[in-house]
Amino acid sequence: MHQAWRHVLGRRQEVGGSPTELEDGGAEELVSAFFTSYATAAGSRGLGVLEQLPRSVRALRAARSLPVLTIDVSDSIEGRVIRQGLAHFGRRTLKTAFIRTPLHEVASVLILPKTPKQYAEGRSKQTLRRKTRAAERAGVRWEPVDDVAERRRLVALSESRERIHPQERYRSADVDNSRLLDHRLWLVAYSRDDVPLLMAVVPTDGAWSMLAYFRTLEDSTDASNARYLMSSVLAEALVARGVRYLVDTATMSNLPEGLRHFQRMLGYRVVRVRLSAALRRRQQPPDSEVSAAPPASGSGSASPSPVEVDRSGTETTSVGASSVQVETARART
Repeated sequence: MHQAWRHVLGRRQEVGGSPTELEDGGAEELVSAFFTSYATAAGSRGLGVLEQLPRSVRALRAARSLPVLTIDVSDSIEGRVIRQGLAHFGRRTLKTAFIRTPLHEVASVLILPKTPKQYAEGRSKQTLRRKTRAAERAGVRWEPVDDVAERRRLVALSESRERIHPQERYRSADVDNSRLLDHRLWLVAYSRDDVPLLMAVVPTDGAWSMLAYFRTLEDSTDASNARYLMSSVLAEALVARGVRYLVDTATMSNLPEGLRHFQRMLGYRVVRVRLSAALRRRQQPPDSEVSAAPPASGSGSASPSPVEVDRSGTETTSVGASSVQVETARART
């Protein structure tokens, strides 16, 4: 066993049950196509919905047929971070005043397998395996990072990178990634010469995890290939910890089609995600003291995904005492 694994696995948390198979690919495709059209619609986001009313109605019907994942995380720091990341998710997804529909609950979720090695298996993961091998041949390695000084150095590198990012979408003059220091799971890829290539940071709570940061720290072939390597490493590390779901809280309306395609290749599914009734009712003053982990900063008011597109146009993503409920939502609104 890679010695890094011994460090990162920690204590496995047993979570009962298994993820429901999501079989309605047609509904996923229709909803995904709707958000692609919505994101590129002329005028305001709200006007885009009205201009495409027939498409919106079809997408709403499709969204009602998607499975619903109901999240009930603990009151741990990371549990609260995950809850906060989802609490205002719908408002960012569709800007439709006070109206809330199943489309407001749509998110990309990586449903993880039962064993770590199962993740990279299958025909759909051929590109993932090929790019991973290329990274390993180039001497790219990965390590968990617990050292506070190294974490601070990596945060500084990530902020410097975002201030001058070659793609405007991921550029931010006032970036602040210090919130990432609060999370336990840090996985970093390094080059043969020990240069940091990619940083992945994910808060976890029982069966649930949330994509907080997954970006390269430089432009290079090694960094590009490291994205594939680290997608597998992250998924396997989460499975080994007993995590079953990795949620990308970036708004669906702000995910380019290229990223959605890449996410599908990695195993992400389009589902509806909601907080449990108990969490929605719960009032927690300490929340104001918790540094939530929204998607990584970028240009514009909309929150971009905490992943990025390489120069070739390929987009990448990775993917406590939690009660997991999977509902078939065909009869629900």
